[in-house]
Amino acid sequence: MGRPPIGKTAMTDAERMRRNRAKHATKKPVAKPVTKSVTAEATEVERLGAENAVLRQQRPREVADLRRQPAAKPRHAPPHSESVQRWIVGIIVLTILGLYLS
Repeated sequence: MGRPPIGKTAMTDAERMRRNRAKHATKKPVAKPVTKSVTAEATEVERLGAENAVLRQQRPREVADLRRQPAAKPRHAPPHSESVQRWIVGIIVLTILGLYLS
């Protein structure tokens, strides 16, 4: 059972929502306060833009330096991996033949 009405008749849902929204609307600010100044952000954007321009100018030199270097061997393969693989395959084949012939 609900609460009895304060007046002669109970409020409708629309009236209750309107009253609740009006009560809570004045307590909260509409937008968050600005903590950083716009000029500081603009200065940061200009600084990053200048740094980006310098890096773009250095990039062709770095690419040319990389092309002059010899190609590196892949790190995942040991130096004698092919011969080791052949040796293991040979052992497996001999084992299978031994099992088959005995």
